[in-house]
Amino acid sequence: MKKPNYTIEDRTQLILAGQTRSIERRNDGTYDVFNETAGTHCIWNINEVLSFLKIPGVAAAQLIQSVSGAATALRAGKRFYKDTLSPACRDQIDFRKALILGVDAIEAEGVAIYQAALDKKEVVLRVIEFAEKIYTTRPIVWLRAEQSKVRGGSRRDANFVPGGRTIWKYRERYYDHDCDELVLADKDHLKGNRSNHGVSPRMWELIRQAVDEIYMDKKGASPAAAYAYLETLLMDENERRQQIGLAPFNMVSQQTVRRETKKISPTACAVARDGKRAAQNDHLRGLTETHALKFGEQIELDECRLSLMTVCKEKGWWEKFSKEEKCVVEEIEKILATRLWLIVAFDVATRLPLGWTLTDNPGHEATLDVLRMATRDKTKERVLYECESDPAPAVGLLAVKTDNGAGLRNGPVKMATMGILAQSVDCRSYHSGDRPYIERFFGSNESQVFNLIHGYTGRKAGHLKGYDPIKNAVFDADELFGIITRYFVDEYPFRRHGGSTMRGMRPIEAYNYANDNYGCVAAIPEMTRRIHLGWRSEATVTHEGVMVFGLPYSSAAIQVIAESKKRKVTVFSDPDCVNEVTVLQEGNDKPVLGELTWTMMSDLTVAEALEFQAYACSEPTDGAADYETRLLKARKRRHDDVKRKGLEEKLPRSFMTIAEAETKAQTIIQVRNARQEPLSGTASPGEVSSPSSTGGIFKVGSGFDGPIDTDKDEPLATSEATEKRHFGRPKSEGNLK
Repeated sequence: MKKPNYTIEDRTQLILAGQTRSIERRNDGTYDVFNETAGTHCIWNINEVLSFLKIPGVAAAQLIQSVSGAATALRAGKRFYKDTLSPACRDQIDFRKALILGVDAIEAEGVAIYQAALDKKEVVLRVIEFAEKIYTTRPIVWLRAEQSKVRGGSRRDANFVPGGRTIWKYRERYYDHDCDELVLADKDHLKGNRSNHGVSPRMWELIRQAVDEIYMDKKGASPAAAYAYLETLLMDENERRQQIGLAPFNMVSQQTVRRETKKISPTACAVARDGKRAAQNDHLRGLTETHALKFGEQIELDECRLSLMTVCKEKGWWEKFSKEEKCVVEEIEKILATRLWLIVAFDVATRLPLGWTLTDNPGHEATLDVLRMATRDKTKERVLYECESDPAPAVGLLAVKTDNGAGLRNGPVKMATMGILAQSVDCRSYHSGDRPYIERFFGSNESQVFNLIHGYTGRKAGHLKGYDPIKNAVFDADELFGIITRYFVDEYPFRRHGGSTMRGMRPIEAYNYANDNYGCVAAIPEMTRRIHLGWRSEATVTHEGVMVFGLPYSSAAIQVIAESKKRKVTVFSDPDCVNEVTVLQEGNDKPVLGELTWTMMSDLTVAEALEFQAYACSEPTDGAADYETRLLKARKRRHDDVKRKGLEEKLPRSFMTIAEAETKAQTIIQVRNARQEPLSGTASPGEVSSPSSTGGIFKVGSGFDGPIDTDKDEPLATSEATEKRHFGRPKSEGNLK
C-alpha cells in the first residue's frame, strides 16, 4: 500500500507544551513555520511537519478565514468556535438558524419568499411550525409589531420572531458566507470600552507604580491605599507639568485603580503578597494519576500540629520536662494546656491510615513509633479504645514519602527505612502537590473531627473570636488519642472519598479491591522489624538469661552464648510487645531469639511493664513509717533472745572487741631483724679462701697427693700385664680427720 499523500492546509496551527506554531505553504513545497509564542521562524519540509504531528500531545487546528465582516469582527475577539461563546449567544444562533431553515422549508413548498411576505401571519406561522421542530429550547412566539416593542431575537422566557426584514437580513448573511452560523450572533462580547478609558499613558504609568509599590507589597494593602498613594504621585507629577507649561492631569476614580488590580492574576498576586513558597503551596495542582496499586506499596508520612489545646497533666508528662520547664510549671499550675503534634502514616493505594501517634516534641522516636504501628497488628488499640471495626492489618512498606520535617528526615529514620527494605522518597516542604493524599487527609480531620472537640483553636490566629480554647481544654493526651483512634478505625474508612482516582469509593472498599486484585505487601519479619524499628540496649548474658528493662529473657540459643567468652550482647526489643527480643552477639551472624520467662508480663508494652515494676517498688507514704517500725522491733526482739540464751548457758564470747583485735594484729604484723655481727670463732662467707682472712678458718686433713710425674722412663706394660693390672681407690685412710 502506498503511503498517504497528506496535504497541510495553510494557516494550520500546531500546539505543543503551550507553544503555538502557525504553518503556511511555500511555492517550493516546503512550509514556513512561525512560532507565535517564541517569535521565531523556520522552514520545514513535509516529513518534518508529519513527524511533528506524530508527537504525543500535539494539537492541530485549521484556521478558517472568512470574508464576512461580521465573522471577521467576531473572530477578531478570538471567538473561533461556537462553544467559546456564552450560552445566551449560542442560544441566539440556534434560534435564528432555525428561523432560516424554516423559511427555506416553506420556500421549498412553493411559497414566494420576500421581505414583506415574512410579515404575513400565515407565512410566519408556517415558519414557526418548521422552526419548532429544530429549536426546542424555549417556545417561539410571534406578535404583531403594534402589540409589542420587543427587539427581534432578544432572550426572554420565550423567543420572539423578529420582523420580516430582519429575518431576510439574517438569511442573506448566512448564505453569503457559506452557511457560517457564527455570522448570526451579535457581537455582545465586544461591547464596552476596550480602550484606556480616556486615561493618558503617563497616567497609566502612575497607576501601575502605585499598584506595584502599595498593593503588591507583602503587607497586603488594599486598593484604597494604592489610590491614596496615587494622589501623592499625581500631585508631584502636576507640579512638574506646570513647570514646563503642560496642563495638569485629572485624578482618576477609585474604580479605575481597582480595575487595574483585578487584571493581576491570582497566582502573581499571591507570589507578590504572600511569597513564592506560600503561593506554590496554595496554587499547586494536585495529582490525578494512580501512584500505587498494592496495599503498602507507597505510604506518605507527615506531621501536623493540631489546632487543639489539650490538658498536659503532671502525671505522665513531668518526666519529659527539662529542669527549666519543671520550674516554670511549678510556678504557674500543675495543669498546663498545650498543643500536640499528630504524626500519621497514610497508605496511597487504599487511603487508609496505617499508623499514628501524638507527641509534644516531634522527633525520630515518634516517627519510628508510627512506622512500628504501621507494620504491626493493631488489635490492642481496637480493644483498648473500644473500636467497633477492624483497623488496617500489618503490612510491609515499599516506599515512604516524607518532607523536610525535623522528625521525618533524619539519620535514624533513614536507616530504619532502608533496614526494612523500603525506598525513602524525599519531598519538598510547603509543596502540598508532592504529598496531596495526606495533605487532604489532614484537611478532612480538621473539618470533621478537630473543630468539634473542646479546646479547638481555629484554623488561624483570631479565627474564633468568642471562644477561649485554653479555658475549654478538658481532654488529656490519652483521651484525645482515643478519639482520633476511633475516628481512624470506625469513621474514616467508611466515608466516601471524592479523590480523582477514588471516584466516590470508600477506603475500606478500596482496600478490599486492592487485596483481591493486586494483593498486599508481605509483612516484615519480626526479627528484622525489631532490629531496625525497635529499641536498642546493651546487656550481659548469664545462665539466668538476659535482662532488658527489668524483664528476663532466655532460650536455648541464649544459654549457648552464656557458655561462650563473649557474653556482652546487643538486645533489640519491640516497645509495643515484650514477649520476645532479638539478641545479636559479636562474631555471630545469626540473630538469636529470646523469649520472656516472666509470663505474667506477656503481651504488655514496655511502658506498661515498667509502670508495673515501679508500682511494685513504690509504697504509700503514710504506711512506710509504720512498716519500718515493725521491722526494727522484730529485729531487736530476735537479737535479745539470742543474747539472753547465751548468757544462760554460759557460752564463751564468739566475738572480740575492736581493741582486742588491734592488739593481736600488732603481734602478727611485727618483722624479725637479721643479726648484724658474725658469731665468734667463725668466718663470713667468701673469707675461707681469702689470703687476708684473720681467723675462724681451720685446716681439715693432710691434703691431696701431687700429680703423677710422667718424666720418668718406665717400661710399658705388656698387654698381658695390662690385662692383669687393676686400678683401685687411693689410699687415703687416716688422712681425712
